[in-house]
Amino acid sequence: MKRSLLARIATLLLAPLLFALLLLALPWGTGTDLKSSNAATPSVPSGSLEIGLVDSPSAGFQQIALSIAQVRVNPSTNPEVSDSDINWYAIYPAPEVSGVGSGLQLNFNNVQAEARLLNTVQLPEQVYNQIEVIFLNDPGVIVPSCTGAPVLEGCIAYGLSITSGVELRASAPVPVTANSMTQLVLDLNPSVLIPPTAPGGSYQMSPTLSVVSPNQYLAQVTGTVSGFTNYAGVLVTALPSGTANIVAQVPVTPTGTFAFGLPAPIGGSAAYDLYASGPGVSFAGYSGLPLSVGVTSTPVSFTVAPTSNFGQIGGTVTDSAGHPLGGALIELLVPPSNNSSANCLDTPSQCVVVASTNATPGNAGYSFANVLTVPFPASGPAYSLRASYSGHDAAVSTVNAPAASGATVTCSPSANPNNCSFALTSAPISGVASVAIAPPPGTDVEFEVVAEQTGTQNIVAATLFPVVIPAGETSTSFSIDVPTQPGVYDLVATTLDFYQQIDPSTFTGHNLLTATGVPAGASGVDLGTFDCVGHASIGGTAVSPTAETTVQVAKCAPLPSGGSCIAPACTIESSSTAGCLVDVMQSAVAPSFASNAGQFSVCVPPDQYTLTRLDSGAAASPTTIVVPTPAPISSPCPSVCQGPGPGCPGVCSTTNVGNLSGG
Repeated sequence: MKRSLLARIATLLLAPLLFALLLLALPWGTGTDLKSSNAATPSVPSGSLEIGLVDSPSAGFQQIALSIAQVRVNPSTNPEVSDSDINWYAIYPAPEVSGVGSGLQLNFNNVQAEARLLNTVQLPEQVYNQIEVIFLNDPGVIVPSCTGAPVLEGCIAYGLSITSGVELRASAPVPVTANSMTQLVLDLNPSVLIPPTAPGGSYQMSPTLSVVSPNQYLAQVTGTVSGFTNYAGVLVTALPSGTANIVAQVPVTPTGTFAFGLPAPIGGSAAYDLYASGPGVSFAGYSGLPLSVGVTSTPVSFTVAPTSNFGQIGGTVTDSAGHPLGGALIELLVPPSNNSSANCLDTPSQCVVVASTNATPGNAGYSFANVLTVPFPASGPAYSLRASYSGHDAAVSTVNAPAASGATVTCSPSANPNNCSFALTSAPISGVASVAIAPPPGTDVEFEVVAEQTGTQNIVAATLFPVVIPAGETSTSFSIDVPTQPGVYDLVATTLDFYQQIDPSTFTGHNLLTATGVPAGASGVDLGTFDCVGHASIGGTAVSPTAETTVQVAKCAPLPSGGSCIAPACTIESSSTAGCLVDVMQSAVAPSFASNAGQFSVCVPPDQYTLTRLDSGAAASPTTIVVPTPAPISSPCPSVCQGPGPGCPGVCSTTNVGNLSGG
């Protein structure tokens, strides 16, 4: 749950590539396909097994990430059954969850109070007694907060070594019954973590595996699908409301029912969109289903319509000047059955994303032809198509039914009347950033610029490539495209540093540069000067936290007019108007049921910050904290950059802010 600015940049920049891998669910494909060492015999009745992952809370780390290759189950009652036994059934991460052909990277800090689903598969009806988690050979990384150990630097990525090897096993009965859903939630506890004895080493981990009750972590969803006679291949898909991120898919039973568990924060709530799809039937969507663990949800009913009329959607996505936007995301929207007034053109967030794809690099062409042939029943649904790209205004068009089944459809409006093409608008913001000391020969300073909507945490754009200050230079210009609306943004710039000039650093060793209330189209924006300050972290405790408690870290920024905000006059704005504080990071806290309840930590470069506790969005009184610069030490430099004086910044240190009370 702890998000660094760099992590948010990476998410923004990589999202189009990830979506290209995901292809977000063939609506009548094999999202629940079993990949195993011995496929189920067709004559044996089968049921669904849904697997979720959680973690016992761990503190003092920005990230503990393990890469899971597969989970296996075996009906044997022998805990020592051989790994080569032919009765193991391998369950791989769902492609829509992890990316095609890759393992699932599980960040322990993200599953302390909310489960992560691995996959839902069909297995032969029987009781499975052995469960095994298999990690990738390179099992993961760990990023500690400032450690306090004199030989170790905090806020950088260390390797992980699992003392027991890459296989972890537990014994528990898991009954799979024909035409029903069984939920298996696994608790991966990192247990004791032994730090390396020298910089560059690996942490030693001895994780444990146990089975916990799914009712502690999963909200139960049930429902029915009607309007068809043969439900073979019909699936129900769940996504967090307003997104294209598939969380789970389950098959509909022969009688038209379905059931699954969906993650929701303990003590909190989540909202999901659902849709039904299958061969020869229309889409049927349902939006905004509220879910809480332990609370019975309203049953969901879908009505699908048979159809034999299909169309293919394709086109290109460019900017307003005609330059291709490779990686642009294209989403197919359908109005939900539970909101008859939903207008996908005016308010796309009210509609359900039932398929998505990406424009290819180069010509930025896209097509759903190899992913989806869209069904067009005689009486709806009214499809819409939305195209989006970082730093550009999204565009939505109406999808017209094909003139004949199998034909390419057109959209209104469209940049090409023969298909569904888009020309997305944007406005550039340009300026300059400097560095206190010119990089020596053979090196440079690289940085990213991120734009977020002023007064919010809504990131809308980032520079597509690092901006470079070359050797011998002390400044360089930058340019970033932003949407024309809402039109006022905060900018944050952060360097991409290397630990000991070898390994990419997880967190910057330079100060963060910020500017607030910058209008779209502005030029000559001076972000200021990067100084090498080293690593640091902020730690503390949010007293009596809820499931929605977070800690926001913000920094005062110069106003566009050249004025300066001075704490405590800085206030976090709740609207799009210009404010003094720029959100640069956010940290979740350990859940209330944890032994370290309320604890939080976040890596930051030494500077002055304002911390604000948020409970379900309600802000408490802000706290101003000065994070001191570590005392310089002589070479060899254990840090990430060269400072203005002799030597380099000292080893990462933590500033404790004590207790933060709620508002």
